[in-house]
Amino acid sequence: MVHGEITVDLPEGGLRTYALDGGTLSAVDAAAGTISIDEATGETVTVQTNDETRVRKDHGRQGLDALAVDDQVVVVSVEENGSFVARRVMVRNAEAESDAQPFHEDDDEEASEAPTNEVSPTEEPSPAEEPSPAELEASASPS
Repeated sequence: MVHGEITVDLPEGGLRTYALDGGTLSAVDAAAGTISIDEATGETVTVQTNDETRVRKDHGRQGLDALAVDDQVVVVSVEENGSFVARRVMVRNAEAESDAQPFHEDDDEEASEAPTNEVSPTEEPSPAEEPSPAELEASASPS
């Protein structure tokens, strides 16, 4: 995920626009209350933060001071008065990333040859025969 925006219709009326930005944290300016993200497209996005901005890092809530340059982040922002303000900054866990196994096209073929516990039918089910009009009439009459 690099960048995305979505505008939602609020139940109480009006619209709200959210932005998602993902990439490498390139700057944290606590004094200015901004963070900058280098996205895979080569673009650098700077997002304003405020007291409502929440940071998740190392499996817990942290402050902006826990953010470090080169952290891999996903930022959820909301548009307020014409500019976006970060609501959530989520740092991707480097340990979890290193444990992840990359997907290879060959993996899919190997997996299909492995035995499974799934039961597959050996015979195609045949469609049920419909009763004739005479059978329907006979079953509808009281005995």
